[in-house]
Amino acid sequence: MKKVSNIKRVDVKANPAGYVAGVLFIALILLTLFFTLKPKDERMLLENGTIEKSGLYTAYVVKNEALIEKDVTKVLVPVTAEGSKVPKGGIVATYRGEEYSNYEETLAKMDKEILELMKDLPPIYSSEIDAIDKTIYSLVKESIHETSYSKMQEYKQRINSYINKRAGIIGELSPDGAEIKKLIEERNKYEAKAKKSNDNILAPITGLVSYKTDGLENKLSANNIEDLSYSLIKSYVDSSDLVNNTDIKIVNNYEAYIVTKVGLENKEYIKKGTSYDIRLVETNNQIIRANLSNVEEVEDGYELYFKVTNGIENIVEQRKIEIEIVWWQKTGLVVMNELLNRYDGKDANYIYAVKYSEIVKVPVKIVRQNEKYSVVTNYDKEELEELEIETDYKIKLHDRIILKANKNKK
Repeated sequence: MKKVSNIKRVDVKANPAGYVAGVLFIALILLTLFFTLKPKDERMLLENGTIEKSGLYTAYVVKNEALIEKDVTKVLVPVTAEGSKVPKGGIVATYRGEEYSNYEETLAKMDKEILELMKDLPPIYSSEIDAIDKTIYSLVKESIHETSYSKMQEYKQRINSYINKRAGIIGELSPDGAEIKKLIEERNKYEAKAKKSNDNILAPITGLVSYKTDGLENKLSANNIEDLSYSLIKSYVDSSDLVNNTDIKIVNNYEAYIVTKVGLENKEYIKKGTSYDIRLVETNNQIIRANLSNVEEVEDGYELYFKVTNGIENIVEQRKIEIEIVWWQKTGLVVMNELLNRYDGKDANYIYAVKYSEIVKVPVKIVRQNEKYSVVTNYDKEELEELEIETDYKIKLHDRIILKANKNKK
C-alpha cells in the first residue's frame, strides 16, 4: 500500500494575501541585492579654483648695503633695533661714555618722577593704553632670557619708548595730568638735545638696520648687478671664507635682486620684463612680487635676475634662499586631469557629468593645464561644428562630475 505524504498543498485561492506578501518579500530581497551589487558612480561638484605652474629653486640675494665704521675701543649702545627702518642721518647707535651715562641718569630720574605722578592719578580707561600695557608686558617677558648685550639694549629702548608713550596719553586724557605733561615736554626737549651728541652714530642712507655683517657688503651690490654673474655670486656666497662680525650696516629696503638659475625646460615661461610671484620657502611662503629684469641663457639653462622693490625686510639678513617661482596661475572651472577623456578620432576632450538625472558626455576645452589639474570651459558653436561634435550639453558651476564611472554612459 502506497504511503501518502502529509505535506499540505497551499491553496492560493484560499490565502491570496500570504502569496502576495511572499512575492513582495522576494522582490525586496532582489532589489536590495541589485542596488548593493550595482556599480556605483563617485561624484563631485565642479567648482571654481586656481591652478598654477611653479618650480622650486635655490637663489641668491643681492642688496645695496652701507657699512658704518665704528670705534672698536668704545662700547656701542644700539638705539635703533635690528631690522628697524632708519632715515638718512637718523641715529643708529651711540657710544657709552660720560656724556651717555649722564644722559641715562637724567632720563631715569625724569621717568621715575613721571611714574610717581602717574600712580596718584585716577585710572584712565583707554584701549590704546591697554594695548601699550600688553606690548610692554610682552617685551619684558621676551627680554628675560636674552643674553646678547645689543639685544638687551634694543629691548630697553623699545620698552622705554612705550612707557613714555603711555605717560603722554595719560597726560593728555587726565585733567590732573598737567604736571605729567610738563615733565614729558621737558624730557622730549632733553632727548632732542642729546640727539646732537658727537657720540651718536648716524645712518649714511635710508634703510633697515643690521648689526651683523659677513664681508660681502662691498662685493655684492645691487648697483653693480650688471657685472655680477650667477656663478660669481654663487662662488662668493658659498665661499668658506665668510666671516660673521658684529658691525653695523644699513640695508636699502627699496631695491634688491634675487638671482637664480633654472633649466632649459622652463623656456616657454621665461619672459623678460614680466612680473612673477616668488614664494620665500623659509619664511612661511611669504610672497614677493618681482620683475624679471634680465635673462642670461647658458649651456644648461637660464640665469634669471629678479628686481625686488617690496618685502625686502623678509630677506634683509639672507644671502642664499630657497624660492618657489610661480610661472603662471589660471582661475576657472577646475577638473582633475584623470577625469578628462579623449573623443575617438577627434582633437577634443570630454568629461562625464550628470544632466537631468542621466550620465552624459560633455565636451570641454582645456584653457590651462598643469601636471594634475586643468581649467576647462565650453566650446562655442563654431568650434563644435568644426570638431563634428553634436551635443546640447554644456558644463557649468556646481555640475556633478563622475569620478568613477560605470558602463551605462550615453
